[in-house]
Amino acid sequence: MLRDVLSLIPDDARSILDVGCGSGALLQLIHQHNSACELHGIDFSTEMLSKAQHRVPGLKTQVADFNQRLPFADRQFDCIVSSNAMYAVSSPRHFVAELRRLTRSEGTIVVASPKHTARGTRILASHLSQVSIGRGVLDMVRFSACIAPNILIERMARKQSYHFFNADEIREFIGTGKIFPDTFAGQNWLFTISP
Repeated sequence: MLRDVLSLIPDDARSILDVGCGSGALLQLIHQHNSACELHGIDFSTEMLSKAQHRVPGLKTQVADFNQRLPFADRQFDCIVSSNAMYAVSSPRHFVAELRRLTRSEGTIVVASPKHTARGTRILASHLSQVSIGRGVLDMVRFSACIAPNILIERMARKQSYHFFNADEIREFIGTGKIFPDTFAGQNWLFTISP
């Protein structure tokens, strides 16, 4: 999924914000692809931001609550990316409005977010089908800590505490943006939002 998001970032983007950057995996890929970019990452977790700073040289980080006004000036970024963060906000409309506020008029917003039918087990099965048996066993052990949280997230989505989106909802968000082929084993939408 991160490589799919990376493929939609314009090569000429000089300032990039990752909203919900976690431990910085996407930012690390961006830095490897274009080390001249000014990279910013925000997350609600100081622990994740610390990990991101260790992964990405020169990364600027801030703790942020995505349900509030984000701590940046209007039209500050050439590109904003957000992978698997929008589903957890209280108001996706407010979240999208904030991303638009922060993006330059000629900029790009790239979002990956779960489909209304998403299941973490499908993502895991897809991964295991692509690796050796030995690697699969090791990955199952490594990923076992993620299984319970993913089951909880799926249950919260069914109860509408989290937002897993259908195609009509995504079309409502994107304006003149575009929906791309599925990502993350077909469990996530990948789309751009017009600033």
